[in-house]
Amino acid sequence: TTARTVGISGGKVFDLDSHLNRTIDNLNAMASRHFNRESVVETTRRAMGDGLSKYYEKFGPGEVKLTVLATWQENDNNDDHFNVACHFAPMPRAPDSPVDVEVRGRARENALIKDSEWVKERRRFEALVSPTANEFLLQSSDGGLTEGSQSNFYALVDGKLFTAEKGVLLGTVRRLVLDVCEREGIPVVLEAPSLESLLKGEWEGAAVSSTSRLFLPVKRIVVPKENQVASELDPSIEFEYQPGSLMAFLHDRVEQEVDAWSTSVLGNK
Repeated sequence: TTARTVGISGGKVFDLDSHLNRTIDNLNAMASRHFNRESVVETTRRAMGDGLSKYYEKFGPGEVKLTVLATWQENDNNDDHFNVACHFAPMPRAPDSPVDVEVRGRARENALIKDSEWVKERRRFEALVSPTANEFLLQSSDGGLTEGSQSNFYALVDGKLFTAEKGVLLGTVRRLVLDVCEREGIPVVLEAPSLESLLKGEWEGAAVSSTSRLFLPVKRIVVPKENQVASELDPSIEFEYQPGSLMAFLHDRVEQEVDAWSTSVLGNK
């Protein structure tokens, strides 16, 4: 799982509990035995805190992108025998909003589990994506645009926010987006928006969300030919967002609320 800190030095991890739960759930889903939840959570949280402390000591303050990798020995049946490694890097600057995206690739077979195989699989598509595109979207067999390669995806259709629920990784920022929608009375449809409706011009807007992006409205969606780089002849749809539009509102509100959704992993802070 990939998390982020909020603030420059407090070690506050956005939606910490979701990342801890995802780590243990992924372990239990992929291994042939079940690991002790308390042990995995405690070990993961300690690894995050210790690593962040050392990162701040060496590199100074700043927001951090934090990747957690849990491993185990398949022939070892001891439920307490596992390893947790954390990688720390500066949080990349979020791109200017809105962004361009492309439609490429098929939806993942098991998006609920984050494993290293998906990292290898997406490299093939990344090699084709235009340098100006921020993300590429995955399409289900029935034509739904389910998610991005590293993000959740949303479409605004008839004043309702569409986002897939089945067959996608339910990201932490997505949880915040849906929470804001519920509190603000914004209608949500938990279905993947269709490529067909996009090409018919029925969408009013689109967005992606992820740990590093937070909530980013999409300016243009390009649909290249399969296994080819995009060209000017490919279908594309563009959106415009006025100040105060729903997508602009969600972009601003998510940025405002990430701190309240964050928990420190540094000692008792």
